[in-house]
Parts: sequence; C-alpha cells; structure tokens
Amino acid sequence: MKLFILLFASFAFSLQLSAACVSNKHEFEENKNGTVIDKKSQLMWMKCSLGATWENNTCAGSALKYDWKNAVYSVSIFNDYTAPGGYSDWRLPTIKELETIVASNCVNPAIDEKAFPATRSSGYWSITEDASYDYGAYLVFFLHGKPYLSNKQAEWFVRLVRNL
Repeated sequence: MKLFILLFASFAFSLQLSAACVSNKHEFEENKNGTVIDKKSQLMWMKCSLGATWENNTCAGSALKYDWKNAVYSVSIFNDYTAPGGYSDWRLPTIKELETIVASNCVNPAIDEKAFPATRSSGYWSITEDASYDYGAYLVFFLHGKPYLSNKQAEWFVRLVRNL
C-alpha cells in the first residue's frame, strides 16, 4: 500500500510539473494583440520575449539574447518598426517591475505560463543599473524568480513593458 501511495504521489507531482503554471498572486487581462495587462501593477507586458512574435495564440519564432547595451538599443528599434497595438512607448522594465511578474508558486519557469508562454527559465534584463558597478545591471532569473546582478556584456533575454 505504501508503494502505491508513493507511486501515485510521484505521478501526481509529475503531472503538476508538466502542466502550465498559473500565478496565484496576479490577474492578467488577456489582449488579442500579444499583450497582457497586470491588473495589480497596471502595467502592460508583451506576452512573448523579444525576438519571438505573437501568432495564432502562441509565441512563434525564437527569443533572442542581448547584451544590456543592445537590449536597450533594440527597444528603440522595436518601437520604431514592429511595436504591436499602435504603441511606441515599450521599454525595459525596472528590476522592481520585472519582479512583479514572478509567480512564486511556479518554478522552471517562475512565471504565469498562460500570460507569458514560452518564457525561458533564464535571465531577463531590467533597465536597473548597479550604482556601485559601472558594468552591472540587474535581471530576474526565471528558473526560480530571483534577481541577480550581471555584467552588462553578458547576454540575456528581454521582456518589454509599458505604462497604461
């Protein structure tokens, strides 16, 4: 009987890990243009990482990695040429803003996968630089949702945000 309970518990746990995790602290309003609104923070987020595009209700293509300088530059190019919904004020989030979309009940990735499909369990840049280290900027590592200081020359993913 103990073996059956152990096997059932392992099976149930594996099902939980394979299902898309949904945040227990946020309510995201889905838009049809590849964006979501976080009703708590009143920020609009791109559903897909920069490099991927929203097509047929999913993120198509590949998310791209950028060093920090090119991430900042790519946002201006994105706003000039490809910004969805008619908005041209997308930006890198601050570290505090980026931390607001961490789903503490989710792991690998630590984000609501319904609101943000195909999120990599990796680092995502913020605009927040380190005041005491000229070559450092902060990111959130979405494997577990923790913030880190990274060298700006390292390459990480990007998720864009805008104020409502």
